[in-house]
Amino acid sequence: MKQRKKIIYTNYPVEVARAIIDDLLKEFPFRDERSKAVQVCAMLDQFCSHLRRPGDIPMEERKPYFSAWSQPPVICYSANSQRSGKTLLAKLSLAPVNGTPNIMSLPPREEELRKVLDSLVLSWSSHVIFDNIRHRIASPSLEAFLTTSVWTGRVLGKSESFRHHKRIFMRMTANQAEVSTDIAGRCLFCELWVGEGDPQERKISRVIPDDIFEDHEWRQNMLSAILGLIRHWYREGNRMGESLLVGYEQYSRVLGGIVQAAGYADPIAAPQLEEPADGDLRDISILLALMVERAATEPEGYLFSALVEMCVGLDLFLHMMDGRWVRPATQPDYYEMTRGAKVRFSRLLRGYRGRVFRTSVGRVRLDTTKPDNGREGVRYLPVLV
Repeated sequence: MKQRKKIIYTNYPVEVARAIIDDLLKEFPFRDERSKAVQVCAMLDQFCSHLRRPGDIPMEERKPYFSAWSQPPVICYSANSQRSGKTLLAKLSLAPVNGTPNIMSLPPREEELRKVLDSLVLSWSSHVIFDNIRHRIASPSLEAFLTTSVWTGRVLGKSESFRHHKRIFMRMTANQAEVSTDIAGRCLFCELWVGEGDPQERKISRVIPDDIFEDHEWRQNMLSAILGLIRHWYREGNRMGESLLVGYEQYSRVLGGIVQAAGYADPIAAPQLEEPADGDLRDISILLALMVERAATEPEGYLFSALVEMCVGLDLFLHMMDGRWVRPATQPDYYEMTRGAKVRFSRLLRGYRGRVFRTSVGRVRLDTTKPDNGREGVRYLPVLV
């Protein structure tokens, strides 16, 4: 294996450090300043994993900001079109530290995904990019993987198990990414927006080739710029960020503080998107707005079957609407869900009961007229608050 040269850092002031990063990112079509700040955060997070608190004692005696195996959130790149540069941004976030990053596909099947996650841990991978995901991102294994610092699995091809510590910096890319509510709570979203109908019409003055990731001078310059932002944060009193991603509080405070101290937007702030990546959150907001608009026709609330037909008609919650239309000769048509789909959708509605959602008609709470026991008699009420 070719041995890499030692990195020699240049002490850049924050103005120069930011100019280097801004020049690198200037042609990417970020939807907003928050998305650009997420990219800067992504370029910092792995470098900052061993960051220590300031003090007058020797460096090795200072307390680190992060525990040795704390799992960071996923950086999820989503775009409205192909050829937006999302994969390149994911590479740029990891290349200064790692060189050419590891890229693979995210299997849609749970069993295959579990094998991939096991292999990442067994190979002591520090990072991974799951590129060009074409399916809804929802997986119990992935949810657990992004939460725990210790992973237990089975060795492929052997009847033995393993239990390893791990910390893997994960990136995902997708066009119009849709993720489950649980996965969304473990992600920072970097949104790209291409205005051209034909992406090939985009005018790009500078092409960034893949071989730059192994260029020693480029990596050295980028790492010096990253260090320049961190040093500036220390000089400014290492003020912590205020926005929090639940479950990743220390990451939010430290990385949010560094990025904002350099003059960027808050990377941890909730994205203000027309189409939330959390598909279930988007769909329940649409459903509640429609329930409010049609409330006069259902003054006592909506039956479960009525909600199902509204969802099917609007293509909401498609991942759990398994079933078929039944067209009796002497009765109105109705949609018959499979038993498993009924259980899943009922469980989802129970989880939303009593919660308030932002919709196109205002803030709406989902109530029920009596305890939700899964019977047809339960009625669902939208309440404006």
